[in-house]
Amino acid sequence: MAALELNGRVLSLTVDGAISKVLLPAGERGPPGRDGMSIRGDPGPAGPAGIAGKDGRDSMVPGPKGETGETGPRPNPTPIRVGKVLTGDEPHASINVQGSGSDTIHVLDLVIPRGNQGSVGRPGKDGKDGSHEYVKFLGLGHSPAWDNEFYGHHCVADGIINLPENLTDKEYGLWVHFKTFDRLVLNNSMEGQFAIEKADTAKMIVVPYAGKYVWTKF
Repeated sequence: MAALELNGRVLSLTVDGAISKVLLPAGERGPPGRDGMSIRGDPGPAGPAGIAGKDGRDSMVPGPKGETGETGPRPNPTPIRVGKVLTGDEPHASINVQGSGSDTIHVLDLVIPRGNQGSVGRPGKDGKDGSHEYVKFLGLGHSPAWDNEFYGHHCVADGIINLPENLTDKEYGLWVHFKTFDRLVLNNSMEGQFAIEKADTAKMIVVPYAGKYVWTKF
């Protein structure tokens, strides 16, 4: 069985399933054809309006710099004073205008939060039973040795008294009021050694000073 097939310039011959192809020679180029005519028809009717597009994003390109404006009038400063200052649960500030014209002032009212309650302090020391100084009198005589019974008394003595040293906070605020009818010398005070002359007095008290507790004339 044989068959011929022409595809362009290629001629194919098929005989019993075997295919032979032959390239046919091209003919001479013909003369160019004339230009075709361009005919435009009438415009058609307008189509329906399309849906609106999405808004575009703001441009990141800066526009041209505008001209410098005129300098405005200089305002007159309005005086401000602090009004009420109260404590409350939440902080708050408000400004109230009082007066008018040149007499206008701004009043600043404040609410300040309450602070947290502090921790409980250490218990204080029990004080001694009080009594009138007139009944706390001791006559000590000549150069008596120190005794803690002297604290809180009016004492009359002469000679020399050595005030106790190495005081602690237990003695802080304790006092002794000395008087002499002759002459009394006191040792170990912050003033050094000093004398109380006839009919003079000196109230000595224990105070903290320079990191320790000392006697001083009060």
